Amino acid sequence: MKKLTALTAAAALLLAACSCDSKEDADTDEPIGDVTLAEETAETVTADSTILTKYDFTQLDCEITFTEDNGRSRLNMTDISGLSFGERLSPCKAPEVCEEYVAHPEKEIEEARRKLTVTSAAGSLRYAAELGGKYYFAVNFDDLCGKHDSSVFSYSPETGELNETAQRSGLEYSGAFDGLTSGGGKLWFYENGAAGGKIFSLDPATGEAAVFTERENASVRALECTDSDILVEWSVPGETDHIIDYSAATKEQLSDIEGYEPAQYICDGKPAKITGGNDDFITIETQYYTLTTELKEHYGIFLWKDKVCLISDTKTGHWLYTYDITKRERIKIHFADFSTSKVEKFGDQLVCLKTSYTDASPTTELSIIDPITGISTRCSSFDSYILGGGSGSHFLISMRNIKDNSFTFASGYENTTAPDTLFFPA
Repeated sequence: MKKLTALTAAAALLLAACSCDSKEDADTDEPIGDVTLAEETAETVTADSTILTKYDFTQLDCEITFTEDNGRSRLNMTDISGLSFGERLSPCKAPEVCEEYVAHPEKEIEEARRKLTVTSAAGSLRYAAELGGKYYFAVNFDDLCGKHDSSVFSYSPETGELNETAQRSGLEYSGAFDGLTSGGGKLWFYENGAAGGKIFSLDPATGEAAVFTERENASVRALECTDSDILVEWSVPGETDHIIDYSAATKEQLSDIEGYEPAQYICDGKPAKITGGNDDFITIETQYYTLTTELKEHYGIFLWKDKVCLISDTKTGHWLYTYDITKRERIKIHFADFSTSKVEKFGDQLVCLKTSYTDASPTTELSIIDPITGISTRCSSFDSYILGGGSGSHFLISMRNIKDNSFTFASGYENTTAPDTLFFPA
């Protein structure tokens, strides 16, 4: 469990594996590939300016290069297959109250629920976050209702210690530390109940939870935190879903944004402003630079201090556009797997998670993509996974199936899983 395998990059391979063709914009006005380019303007942008357009970048077209993992992916792995969260009997299974949760018009479902009331449930890992070098796991013990018995556990990869940090067990609860993430030295989660949604902060030292904000007749769809901001996607019946940006320190509402995807728009712990799309070129404004791209639509945006990545979908396929802010190079890479994969930021690279189905059982293949060189390294495959959340933290936990077709009131028929491996950037 304490075994740590470090996979480091080979610089020579990264330099040699990608062949790029340079296309200087100063020599031609023709479009590159399948994108529409912005019109030339009289405005001059200096090489050192933080206000950038596509004309400040040398355009390079690269082919994706696939490799197997032989220590080149800059990925760390820790075996956590021995972790056990124990078993508990949720309060909703008590004889005096269980009939309220068991009753169902279909006899088969009702009988399946009733069988659950007499057995303890093993803790099921649902969310994870990183804070201060420790990993925090939101674990659900309620396999009947999914919301009346849960805990947060802390895990140290250095020592292998697993300790319970907080517990919410009782019929008054309507969540299981949903959306657990971190930011500003605290853990954060949400809970949706009959009256509305609530955002909680959780002190990892004391396990004390406090309501940060709440809204009646609304539910939380997503939660993203930075060191200074709390971004909440609220869903209100009859209205368009939108993000509200709160100050973590004062609880002040900083902005109300429609069409915002919080997990993609964080740069160095600060939310970025994204404008454009449809008929306008996408512009990205961070604390370091303002970049107007050559694209009007995207599948995903990923931000760093020294580069910007966008995924586009066109008639000729899916493309990864990387703007290297330091070298002033725009690298365009064709990659068909983007169409069937989930892509996320992972350290200074991207992680590609491609899921396929065999005999109704999903299998996910993990690859790490270097957006500068175009090298895609296949690293591992597993039954399912959890992506970790938190301010600036990027990690993944692979899960293995341990029991098939177990009925739960909360989720229907699903596989029962257990944690297997913790992946995080070197």
